[in-house]
Amino acid sequence: MGKKIIGVIAFAAIAAAAGWNYNQNNQKVELSDLALENVEALARGEGIDQNGYKYVAEPRPCCKKYSHEYQCSDVWPDC
Repeated sequence: MGKKIIGVIAFAAIAAAAGWNYNQNNQKVELSDLALENVEALARGEGIDQNGYKYVAEPRPCCKKYSHEYQCSDVWPDC
């Protein structure tokens, strides 16, 4: 009889833990406007090419690295 009670208590504890875990995984997370803009900026394709130029897919400025800083323009002919 004692083993049955312990088994029922163990089963109830496991079921409660599984229900709590399921509930935690179903909660939705809302992102702020700033977070969404950051995700969009990362998805646009910003980076540095093999020549050391910084690029952004849209809009398309051209940035050249001079010593430790970048100078950007969208009118340089070699962009």
